[in-house]
Amino acid sequence: MSEQIDTETKSYSRLMDEVLNHVIYHAEDFRTQRLSGAMPKESSYLVTGDNQNFINLLPLKDNRYLALFYDIADIPDKPMNDKLLVKHSDAWILYYDSQHARWSSEAWNKQIGNKKFI
Repeated sequence: MSEQIDTETKSYSRLMDEVLNHVIYHAEDFRTQRLSGAMPKESSYLVTGDNQNFINLLPLKDNRYLALFYDIADIPDKPMNDKLLVKHSDAWILYYDSQHARWSSEAWNKQIGNKKFI
């Protein structure tokens, strides 16, 4: 039983690493477009994958971004606000370290809980 749980945990972890790498790829694209002036500084960035999965990036401050990854089927039909969207998605606070030119995840809502994240 514990071997099965370990296998499921490892495969979930691998999947989340792939998702986070995909999100960071788009965050870098968003950051460079904002720096080049191709996008206004206040704008958000929405990426649709297969018309089912979405990535939404919102600039915060000091090279930080809110990244939301969600499956549209998991979103309830009721009107959404930021708290509900975070609750029904994987959300990260991403930080771009310009001195070392690398991205890091400062927080993940599934790790610290939605109440602390919001």
